[in-house]
Amino acid sequence: MDHSEDTGLVSNRGSSLSKKKKIVIGAISILGLGIVIMIIVGAVMIAETEPDDHVYVERYKEAMRIGLVMDHLRDFENIALLHNNSRAVEFGYNASADYIVGKLKNHTDYEVSVQTFPVILYNTLAPATLNLVSENRPLIAGIDFNEMGGFGGLLNLTVTVSNVGGSGCTAADYAGFPKGHAALIIRGNCTFQEKITAASQANASAALIYNDGADATREALFSGDAGQQNSIPAFALPFLLGDTIHELPNPVINFYVYTEEIIYITRNIIADTRRGSSGHTIVVGSHLDSVAAGPGINDNGSGSSTNLELAIQLYQAQTPIRNRVRFCWWGAEERGLLGSEYYVAQLPAEEKEKIVLNLNFDMLGSPNYVFGIYNGSGAAEDIRAASETIQKTFATYFEDNELPYELSPFTGRSDYGPFIANGIPAGGLAAGADETKTVEQRKLFGGLAETILDPCYHKACDTVANINEECLETMGQAAAYTLGTLAMKKNLRSFLAK
Repeated sequence: MDHSEDTGLVSNRGSSLSKKKKIVIGAISILGLGIVIMIIVGAVMIAETEPDDHVYVERYKEAMRIGLVMDHLRDFENIALLHNNSRAVEFGYNASADYIVGKLKNHTDYEVSVQTFPVILYNTLAPATLNLVSENRPLIAGIDFNEMGGFGGLLNLTVTVSNVGGSGCTAADYAGFPKGHAALIIRGNCTFQEKITAASQANASAALIYNDGADATREALFSGDAGQQNSIPAFALPFLLGDTIHELPNPVINFYVYTEEIIYITRNIIADTRRGSSGHTIVVGSHLDSVAAGPGINDNGSGSSTNLELAIQLYQAQTPIRNRVRFCWWGAEERGLLGSEYYVAQLPAEEKEKIVLNLNFDMLGSPNYVFGIYNGSGAAEDIRAASETIQKTFATYFEDNELPYELSPFTGRSDYGPFIANGIPAGGLAAGADETKTVEQRKLFGGLAETILDPCYHKACDTVANINEECLETMGQAAAYTLGTLAMKKNLRSFLAK
Protein backbone atom coordinates (compact mmCIF):
# COMPACT_ATOMS: atom_id res chain seq x y z
CA MET A 1 0.00 0.00 0.00
CA ASP A 2 1.33 3.33 -0.98
CA HIS A 3 0.72 5.54 2.11
CA SER A 4 1.49 8.58 0.06
CA GLU A 5 -1.35 7.74 -2.27
CA ASP A 6 -3.60 6.92 0.64
CA THR A 7 -2.61 10.18 2.25
CA GLY A 8 -3.16 11.98 -0.97
CA LEU A 9 -6.56 10.40 -1.41
CA VAL A 10 -7.63 11.40 2.03
CA SER A 11 -6.27 14.86 1.47
CA ASN A 12 -8.13 15.22 -1.79
CA ARG A 13 -11.39 13.98 -0.22
CA GLY A 14 -10.91 16.36 2.69
CA SER A 15 -10.46 19.26 0.28
CA SER A 16 -13.64 18.36 -1.55
CA LEU A 17 -15.68 18.24 1.66
CA SER A 18 -14.30 21.57 2.78
CA LYS A 19 -15.45 23.20 -0.42
CA LYS A 20 -18.92 21.78 0.02
CA LYS A 21 -19.02 23.02 3.61
CA LYS A 22 -17.91 26.45 2.48
CA ILE A 23 -20.59 26.47 -0.17
CA VAL A 24 -23.26 25.43 2.35
CA ILE A 25 -22.03 27.82 4.97
CA GLY A 26 -21.86 30.56 2.37
CA ALA A 27 -25.39 29.80 1.28
CA ILE A 28 -26.58 29.88 4.89
CA SER A 29 -24.76 33.15 5.46
CA ILE A 30 -26.32 34.69 2.41
CA LEU A 31 -29.72 33.37 3.50
CA GLY A 32 -29.17 34.75 7.01
CA LEU A 33 -28.12 38.09 5.61
CA GLY A 34 -31.21 38.05 3.44
CA ILE A 35 -33.38 37.36 6.47
CA VAL A 36 -31.69 40.18 8.38
CA ILE A 37 -32.21 42.50 5.43
CA MET A 38 -35.83 41.41 5.17
CA ILE A 39 -36.34 42.04 8.91
CA ILE A 40 -34.76 45.48 8.61
CA VAL A 41 -36.82 46.32 5.52
CA GLY A 42 -39.93 44.96 7.21
CA ALA A 43 -39.23 47.05 10.29
CA VAL A 44 -38.87 50.13 8.10
CA MET A 45 -42.12 49.29 6.33
CA ILE A 46 -43.90 48.77 9.65
CA ALA A 47 -42.47 52.04 10.90
CA GLU A 48 -43.82 53.71 7.78
CA THR A 49 -47.27 52.09 7.88
CA GLU A 50 -47.97 51.92 11.65
CA PRO A 51 -48.61 55.48 12.84
CA ASP A 52 -47.16 56.62 16.15
CA ASP A 53 -49.25 58.35 18.80
CA HIS A 54 -48.82 61.76 17.19
CA VAL A 55 -50.16 60.53 13.85
CA TYR A 56 -53.17 58.93 15.54
CA VAL A 57 -53.89 62.21 17.35
CA GLU A 58 -53.62 64.14 14.07
CA ARG A 59 -56.03 61.74 12.37
CA TYR A 60 -58.46 62.06 15.27
CA LYS A 61 -58.26 65.84 15.13
CA GLU A 62 -58.83 65.94 11.37
CA ALA A 63 -61.89 63.68 11.74
CA MET A 64 -63.66 66.41 13.74
CA ARG A 65 -65.37 68.10 10.81
CA ILE A 66 -67.84 70.91 11.31
CA GLY A 67 -70.49 69.33 9.07
CA LEU A 68 -70.84 66.36 11.42
CA VAL A 69 -71.24 68.58 14.48
CA MET A 70 -73.70 70.88 12.69
CA ASP A 71 -75.87 67.90 11.80
CA HIS A 72 -76.33 67.23 15.52
CA LEU A 73 -77.09 70.88 16.17
CA ARG A 74 -79.81 70.93 13.52
CA ASP A 75 -81.32 67.84 15.11
CA PHE A 76 -81.24 69.53 18.53
CA GLU A 77 -83.00 72.58 17.10
CA ASN A 78 -85.71 70.37 15.62
CA ILE A 79 -86.15 68.70 19.01
CA ALA A 80 -86.57 72.11 20.64
CA LEU A 81 -89.15 73.17 18.05
CA LEU A 82 -91.25 70.18 19.07
CA HIS A 83 -90.96 71.08 22.77
CA ASN A 84 -91.86 74.72 23.32
CA ASN A 85 -88.65 75.88 21.55
CA SER A 86 -86.61 74.60 24.48
CA ARG A 87 -84.51 71.65 25.57
CA ALA A 88 -84.80 72.48 29.27
CA VAL A 89 -85.57 69.79 31.85
CA GLU A 90 -89.31 70.39 31.62
CA PHE A 91 -89.40 70.54 27.82
CA GLY A 92 -87.11 68.89 25.26
CA TYR A 93 -84.36 67.53 27.49
CA ASN A 94 -85.52 63.91 27.54
CA ALA A 95 -85.77 63.86 23.74
CA SER A 96 -82.24 65.28 23.55
CA ALA A 97 -81.01 62.53 25.89
CA ASP A 98 -82.72 59.86 23.77
CA TYR A 99 -80.94 61.30 20.73
CA ILE A 100 -77.52 60.98 22.39
CA VAL A 101 -78.18 57.40 23.51
CA GLY A 102 -79.39 56.42 20.05
CA LYS A 103 -76.32 57.83 18.31
CA LEU A 104 -73.97 56.13 20.74
CA LYS A 105 -75.63 52.75 20.35
CA ASN A 106 -75.74 53.00 16.56
CA HIS A 107 -72.17 54.22 16.02
CA THR A 108 -70.06 52.88 18.91
CA ASP A 109 -69.66 49.81 21.10
CA TYR A 110 -69.41 51.85 24.31
CA GLU A 111 -70.99 50.79 27.59
CA VAL A 112 -73.86 53.28 27.77
CA SER A 113 -75.79 53.89 30.98
CA VAL A 114 -78.41 56.36 32.19
CA GLN A 115 -78.29 57.90 35.67
CA THR A 116 -81.58 59.40 36.87
CA PHE A 117 -82.00 62.05 39.56
CA PRO A 118 -84.75 64.42 40.75
CA VAL A 119 -84.97 68.13 39.96
CA ILE A 120 -87.32 70.53 41.71
CA LEU A 121 -88.85 73.20 39.51
CA TYR A 122 -91.31 75.92 40.41
CA ASN A 123 -94.64 76.67 38.83
CA THR A 124 -95.91 80.25 39.15
CA LEU A 125 -99.49 80.24 40.44
CA ALA A 126 -99.78 84.03 40.29
CA PRO A 127 -97.47 86.68 38.76
CA ALA A 128 -94.84 87.94 41.18
CA THR A 129 -94.96 91.66 42.03
CA LEU A 130 -92.48 94.14 43.49
CA ASN A 131 -93.33 97.62 44.75
CA LEU A 132 -90.78 100.16 45.95
CA VAL A 133 -93.14 101.52 48.59
CA SER A 134 -90.81 104.24 49.89
CA GLU A 135 -90.73 105.77 46.41
CA ASN A 136 -94.34 104.93 45.53
CA ARG A 137 -92.99 103.03 42.51
CA PRO A 138 -94.54 99.79 41.28
CA LEU A 139 -91.87 97.75 39.49
CA ILE A 140 -92.59 96.13 36.14
CA ALA A 141 -91.87 92.44 35.61
CA GLY A 142 -89.50 91.84 32.69
CA ILE A 143 -88.25 95.43 32.77
CA ASP A 144 -87.47 96.24 36.41
CA PHE A 145 -87.16 92.70 37.75
CA ASN A 146 -87.19 88.99 37.00
CA GLU A 147 -88.22 86.31 39.44
CA MET A 148 -85.35 83.86 39.86
CA GLY A 149 -87.26 80.83 41.12
CA GLY A 150 -86.01 78.40 43.74
CA PHE A 151 -88.76 79.29 46.22
CA GLY A 152 -92.02 77.46 46.67
CA GLY A 153 -94.97 78.90 48.55
CA LEU A 154 -96.99 82.07 49.16
CA LEU A 155 -95.28 85.14 50.55
CA ASN A 156 -96.51 88.75 50.76
CA LEU A 157 -94.24 91.03 52.80
CA THR A 158 -93.39 94.72 53.14
CA VAL A 159 -89.86 95.11 54.50
CA THR A 160 -86.87 97.44 54.63
CA VAL A 161 -84.06 96.83 52.17
CA SER A 162 -80.49 96.74 53.53
CA ASN A 163 -77.28 96.79 51.53
CA VAL A 164 -74.94 93.84 51.78
CA GLY A 165 -71.21 94.42 52.04
CA GLY A 166 -68.81 92.91 49.53
CA SER A 167 -70.24 90.49 47.02
CA GLY A 168 -72.69 88.82 49.40
CA CYS A 169 -71.06 85.43 48.93
CA THR A 170 -69.94 84.70 52.50
CA ALA A 171 -71.22 85.09 56.05
CA ALA A 172 -68.66 87.86 56.65
CA ASP A 173 -70.46 90.04 54.10
CA TYR A 174 -73.57 89.97 56.32
CA ALA A 175 -71.96 91.11 59.54
CA GLY A 176 -74.56 93.21 61.37
CA PHE A 177 -77.27 92.56 58.78
CA PRO A 178 -80.72 93.39 60.27
CA LYS A 179 -82.87 90.30 60.72
CA GLY A 180 -85.91 90.16 58.40
CA HIS A 181 -84.73 92.85 55.97
CA ALA A 182 -84.49 92.20 52.24
CA ALA A 183 -80.85 91.87 51.14
CA LEU A 184 -79.62 94.04 48.24
CA ILE A 185 -76.66 92.18 46.68
CA ILE A 186 -74.47 93.08 43.71
CA ARG A 187 -73.98 90.41 41.05
CA GLY A 188 -70.67 88.58 40.60
CA ASN A 189 -67.87 86.54 42.25
CA CYS A 190 -70.00 83.51 43.13
CA THR A 191 -73.18 81.74 42.06
CA PHE A 192 -76.67 83.07 42.63
CA GLN A 193 -77.33 80.04 44.84
CA GLU A 194 -74.38 80.92 47.07
CA LYS A 195 -75.57 84.50 47.44
CA ILE A 196 -79.13 83.46 48.27
CA THR A 197 -77.96 80.81 50.74
CA ALA A 198 -75.72 83.32 52.52
CA ALA A 199 -78.59 85.86 52.67
CA SER A 200 -80.96 83.23 54.03
CA GLN A 201 -78.48 82.20 56.71
CA ALA A 202 -78.25 85.86 57.70
CA ASN A 203 -82.07 85.81 58.22
CA ALA A 204 -82.89 88.00 55.22
CA SER A 205 -86.50 87.82 54.02
CA ALA A 206 -85.60 88.08 50.31
CA ALA A 207 -82.61 88.54 48.02
CA LEU A 208 -82.49 91.37 45.45
CA ILE A 209 -79.52 90.71 43.14
CA TYR A 210 -78.66 93.61 40.81
CA ASN A 211 -76.38 93.76 37.78
CA ASP A 212 -72.87 95.07 38.42
CA GLY A 213 -72.78 97.79 35.76
CA ALA A 214 -69.26 96.82 34.67
CA ASP A 215 -70.15 97.93 31.14
CA ALA A 216 -73.19 98.72 29.03
CA THR A 217 -74.13 95.07 28.59
CA ARG A 218 -73.92 94.46 32.35
CA GLU A 219 -76.35 97.23 33.20
CA ALA A 220 -79.43 95.57 31.74
CA LEU A 221 -81.93 93.31 33.44
CA PHE A 222 -80.71 89.71 33.44
CA SER A 223 -82.20 86.26 33.91
CA GLY A 224 -80.77 83.79 36.38
CA ASP A 225 -81.75 80.57 38.09
CA ALA A 226 -81.67 80.57 41.88
CA GLY A 227 -81.24 76.81 42.09
CA GLN A 228 -83.05 74.38 44.35
CA GLN A 229 -85.23 74.84 47.43
CA ASN A 230 -84.35 78.24 48.81
CA SER A 231 -86.06 79.39 51.98
CA ILE A 232 -86.37 82.95 50.62
CA PRO A 233 -87.43 84.32 47.22
CA ALA A 234 -84.92 86.02 44.93
CA PHE A 235 -85.27 88.68 42.23
CA ALA A 236 -82.91 89.96 39.52
CA LEU A 237 -82.67 93.75 39.02
CA PRO A 238 -80.91 95.92 36.42
CA PHE A 239 -77.95 97.99 37.55
CA LEU A 240 -79.63 101.41 37.60
CA LEU A 241 -82.52 100.23 39.77
CA GLY A 242 -80.21 98.36 42.13
CA ASP A 243 -77.90 101.35 42.40
CA THR A 244 -80.87 103.66 43.07
CA ILE A 245 -82.09 101.46 45.92
CA HIS A 246 -78.54 101.23 47.23
CA GLU A 247 -78.38 105.03 47.57
CA LEU A 248 -81.81 105.49 49.19
CA PRO A 249 -81.68 106.27 52.95
CA ASN A 250 -84.47 103.91 54.05
CA PRO A 251 -85.84 101.96 51.09
CA VAL A 252 -88.94 99.90 51.75
CA ILE A 253 -90.20 97.25 49.34
CA ASN A 254 -93.24 95.00 49.08
CA PHE A 255 -92.86 91.67 47.32
CA TYR A 256 -95.42 89.02 46.50
CA VAL A 257 -94.71 85.52 45.22
CA TYR A 258 -96.99 82.51 44.87
CA THR A 259 -95.44 79.33 43.48
CA GLU A 260 -95.53 75.56 43.87
CA GLU A 261 -92.83 72.90 43.68
CA ILE A 262 -92.89 70.31 40.90
CA ILE A 263 -90.48 67.37 40.90
CA TYR A 264 -89.07 66.18 37.56
CA ILE A 265 -86.97 63.08 37.08
CA THR A 266 -84.15 63.82 34.68
CA ARG A 267 -80.90 62.02 33.77
CA ASN A 268 -77.22 62.02 32.94
CA ILE A 269 -75.90 59.98 30.00
CA ILE A 270 -72.64 58.08 30.61
CA ALA A 271 -70.65 56.17 27.97
CA ASP A 272 -67.40 54.26 28.67
CA THR A 273 -64.91 53.13 26.07
CA ARG A 274 -64.10 49.43 26.22
CA ARG A 275 -60.42 50.15 25.64
CA GLY A 276 -57.96 51.88 27.94
CA SER A 277 -57.06 51.38 31.59
CA SER A 278 -60.11 51.72 33.85
CA GLY A 279 -57.78 52.86 36.62
CA HIS A 280 -56.90 55.92 34.53
CA THR A 281 -60.26 57.35 33.47
CA ILE A 282 -60.72 60.65 31.65
CA VAL A 283 -64.22 62.11 32.07
CA VAL A 284 -65.30 64.30 29.15
CA GLY A 285 -68.42 66.25 30.05
CA SER A 286 -70.85 68.78 28.61
CA HIS A 287 -74.30 69.85 29.74
CA LEU A 288 -77.12 68.83 27.47
CA ASP A 289 -79.95 70.99 28.79
CA SER A 290 -80.90 74.50 27.70
CA VAL A 291 -82.67 77.23 29.61
CA ALA A 292 -86.46 77.33 29.34
CA ALA A 293 -86.28 80.52 27.26
CA GLY A 294 -84.69 78.99 24.16
CA PRO A 295 -83.31 75.96 22.30
CA GLY A 296 -79.76 76.37 23.62
CA ILE A 297 -77.89 75.56 20.41
CA ASN A 298 -74.71 77.34 21.46
CA ASP A 299 -75.44 76.93 25.19
CA ASN A 300 -74.82 74.09 25.19
CA GLY A 301 -75.75 72.20 22.06
CA SER A 302 -72.32 73.19 20.74
CA GLY A 303 -70.46 71.46 23.57
CA SER A 304 -72.81 68.47 23.63
CA SER A 305 -72.59 67.93 19.86
CA THR A 306 -68.81 68.23 19.94
CA ASN A 307 -68.71 65.74 22.81
CA LEU A 308 -70.89 63.32 20.84
CA GLU A 309 -68.72 63.54 17.73
CA LEU A 310 -65.57 63.16 19.84
CA ALA A 311 -67.04 59.89 21.12
CA ILE A 312 -68.08 58.61 17.69
CA GLN A 313 -64.82 59.49 15.95
CA LEU A 314 -62.67 58.01 18.75
CA TYR A 315 -64.46 54.70 18.27
CA GLN A 316 -64.57 54.70 14.48
CA ALA A 317 -60.85 55.51 14.17
CA GLN A 318 -60.09 52.64 16.58
CA THR A 319 -57.48 54.88 18.16
CA PRO A 320 -55.24 52.73 20.40
CA ILE A 321 -55.91 54.60 23.64
CA ARG A 322 -54.13 53.62 26.85
CA ASN A 323 -56.55 55.34 29.24
CA ARG A 324 -60.29 54.80 29.43
CA VAL A 325 -62.48 57.68 28.29
CA ARG A 326 -65.90 58.28 29.86
CA PHE A 327 -68.11 60.58 27.80
CA CYS A 328 -70.87 62.27 29.84
CA TRP A 329 -73.82 64.51 29.09
CA TRP A 330 -75.10 66.28 32.19
CA GLY A 331 -78.70 67.17 32.96
CA ALA A 332 -79.98 70.28 34.77
CA GLU A 333 -76.78 72.31 34.56
CA GLU A 334 -78.90 75.39 33.99
CA ARG A 335 -80.58 74.68 37.33
CA GLY A 336 -77.28 74.88 39.20
CA LEU A 337 -74.87 72.16 37.95
CA LEU A 338 -77.28 69.56 39.35
CA GLY A 339 -76.40 66.69 37.00
CA SER A 340 -72.63 66.84 37.42
CA GLU A 341 -72.98 67.44 41.16
CA TYR A 342 -75.20 64.39 41.49
CA TYR A 343 -72.79 62.26 39.47
CA VAL A 344 -69.74 63.15 41.56
CA ALA A 345 -71.67 62.84 44.83
CA GLN A 346 -72.83 59.33 43.93
CA LEU A 347 -69.35 58.02 43.04
CA PRO A 348 -67.97 55.46 45.50
CA ALA A 349 -64.54 56.44 46.82
CA GLU A 350 -62.78 53.70 44.84
CA GLU A 351 -64.43 54.84 41.59
CA LYS A 352 -63.59 58.48 42.27
CA GLU A 353 -59.94 57.47 42.68
CA LYS A 354 -59.94 56.04 39.15
CA ILE A 355 -60.81 59.41 37.58
CA VAL A 356 -57.59 61.17 36.59
CA LEU A 357 -59.09 64.34 35.12
CA ASN A 358 -62.18 66.04 33.73
CA LEU A 359 -62.49 67.92 30.44
CA ASN A 360 -65.44 70.28 30.13
CA PHE A 361 -66.87 71.79 26.94
CA ASP A 362 -69.46 74.54 27.39
CA MET A 363 -70.37 77.01 24.60
CA LEU A 364 -67.90 76.38 21.76
CA GLY A 365 -69.56 78.26 18.89
CA SER A 366 -70.20 81.80 20.15
CA PRO A 367 -70.82 84.24 17.27
CA ASN A 368 -68.49 86.99 18.59
CA TYR A 369 -66.11 84.40 19.98
CA VAL A 370 -62.81 84.17 21.77
CA PHE A 371 -60.73 80.98 21.94
CA GLY A 372 -60.80 80.52 25.70
CA ILE A 373 -58.88 77.88 27.67
CA TYR A 374 -59.60 77.41 31.38
CA ASN A 375 -56.74 78.88 33.39
CA GLY A 376 -55.40 75.97 35.44
CA SER A 377 -53.39 78.29 37.68
CA GLY A 378 -56.69 79.22 39.32
CA ALA A 379 -57.13 75.68 40.66
CA ALA A 380 -56.61 74.69 44.28
CA GLU A 381 -53.04 73.85 45.20
CA ASP A 382 -53.53 70.07 45.29
CA ILE A 383 -54.72 69.96 41.65
CA ARG A 384 -53.05 73.08 40.27
CA ALA A 385 -50.07 71.43 38.56
CA ALA A 386 -52.27 68.86 36.81
CA SER A 387 -54.83 71.50 35.76
CA GLU A 388 -52.03 73.67 34.37
CA THR A 389 -50.71 70.69 32.37
CA ILE A 390 -54.18 70.21 30.86
CA GLN A 391 -54.28 73.93 30.03
CA LYS A 392 -50.86 73.71 28.34
CA THR A 393 -51.96 70.69 26.31
CA PHE A 394 -54.88 72.68 24.91
CA ALA A 395 -52.56 75.64 24.31
CA THR A 396 -50.19 73.46 22.29
CA TYR A 397 -52.89 72.95 19.67
CA PHE A 398 -53.42 76.68 19.22
CA GLU A 399 -49.70 77.46 19.22
CA ASP A 400 -48.89 74.70 16.70
CA ASN A 401 -51.58 76.08 14.40
CA GLU A 402 -50.56 79.72 14.96
CA LEU A 403 -53.94 80.58 16.45
CA PRO A 404 -54.57 83.10 19.25
CA TYR A 405 -56.05 82.03 22.56
CA GLU A 406 -56.64 83.46 26.00
CA LEU A 407 -56.95 81.99 29.49
CA SER A 408 -60.46 82.02 30.94
CA PRO A 409 -61.22 82.31 34.67
CA PHE A 410 -61.18 78.96 36.48
CA THR A 411 -64.24 79.72 38.62
CA GLY A 412 -65.94 76.31 38.75
CA ARG A 413 -69.13 77.82 37.36
CA SER A 414 -69.65 75.11 34.79
CA ASP A 415 -69.80 71.33 35.15
CA TYR A 416 -66.12 70.94 36.00
CA GLY A 417 -66.94 72.67 39.30
CA PRO A 418 -67.98 69.51 41.22
CA PHE A 419 -64.85 67.72 39.99
CA ILE A 420 -62.34 70.32 41.17
CA ALA A 421 -64.29 70.61 44.43
CA ASN A 422 -63.52 66.90 44.95
CA GLY A 423 -59.84 67.09 44.14
CA ILE A 424 -60.04 66.04 40.48
CA PRO A 425 -57.98 68.16 38.04
CA ALA A 426 -59.88 69.73 35.15
CA GLY A 427 -59.61 71.83 32.04
CA GLY A 428 -61.69 72.84 29.08
CA LEU A 429 -62.67 75.31 26.41
CA ALA A 430 -65.23 78.12 26.17
CA ALA A 431 -65.91 80.66 23.42
CA GLY A 432 -67.80 83.12 25.62
CA ALA A 433 -71.25 83.88 27.00
CA ASP A 434 -72.52 87.30 28.12
CA GLU A 435 -69.10 88.87 28.59
CA THR A 436 -68.29 91.91 26.46
CA LYS A 437 -65.47 91.69 23.89
CA THR A 438 -62.71 94.18 24.61
CA VAL A 439 -60.69 96.12 22.06
CA GLU A 440 -57.69 93.89 22.83
CA GLN A 441 -59.78 90.77 22.20
CA ARG A 442 -61.02 92.28 18.95
CA LYS A 443 -57.42 92.62 17.78
CA LEU A 444 -56.75 88.96 18.55
CA PHE A 445 -59.96 87.25 17.45
CA GLY A 446 -61.77 89.69 15.19
CA GLY A 447 -65.46 90.33 15.66
CA LEU A 448 -67.00 93.36 17.37
CA ALA A 449 -65.51 95.18 20.34
CA GLU A 450 -67.86 96.43 23.06
CA THR A 451 -70.35 93.73 22.06
CA ILE A 452 -71.42 90.59 23.91
CA LEU A 453 -69.60 87.42 22.90
CA ASP A 454 -72.96 85.67 22.50
CA PRO A 455 -75.81 88.21 22.17
CA CYS A 456 -78.32 85.31 22.17
CA TYR A 457 -77.08 83.85 25.46
CA HIS A 458 -80.07 82.35 27.32
CA LYS A 459 -82.49 83.70 24.71
CA ALA A 460 -84.91 82.30 22.14
CA CYS A 461 -82.52 83.37 19.35
CA ASP A 462 -79.89 80.83 20.42
CA THR A 463 -80.53 78.77 17.29
CA VAL A 464 -78.31 77.17 14.61
CA ALA A 465 -78.08 80.64 13.02
CA ASN A 466 -76.32 81.80 16.20
CA ILE A 467 -73.35 79.46 15.69
CA ASN A 468 -69.99 80.63 14.35
CA GLU A 469 -68.93 77.52 12.42
CA GLU A 470 -65.28 78.53 12.09
CA CYS A 471 -65.03 78.93 15.84
CA LEU A 472 -66.86 75.67 16.52
CA GLU A 473 -64.64 73.63 14.19
CA THR A 474 -61.46 75.08 15.69
CA MET A 475 -62.66 74.35 19.21
CA GLY A 476 -63.73 70.85 18.22
CA GLN A 477 -60.32 70.08 16.77
CA ALA A 478 -58.58 71.53 19.82
CA ALA A 479 -60.76 69.28 21.97
CA ALA A 480 -59.87 66.22 19.86
CA TYR A 481 -56.15 67.06 19.94
CA THR A 482 -56.15 67.35 23.73
CA LEU A 483 -58.37 64.35 24.42
CA GLY A 484 -56.40 62.19 21.97
CA THR A 485 -53.09 63.25 23.49
CA LEU A 486 -54.22 62.53 27.04
CA ALA A 487 -56.06 59.31 26.21
CA MET A 488 -52.93 57.85 24.59
CA LYS A 489 -50.48 59.12 27.20
CA LYS A 490 -48.36 56.57 29.05
CA ASN A 491 -48.17 57.15 32.83
CA LEU A 492 -50.91 59.80 32.65
CA ARG A 493 -50.82 60.71 36.32
CA SER A 494 -47.06 61.32 36.19
CA PHE A 495 -47.47 63.40 33.04
CA LEU A 496 -50.06 65.63 34.70
CA ALA A 497 -47.91 66.10 37.79
CA LYS A 498 -45.05 67.66 35.80
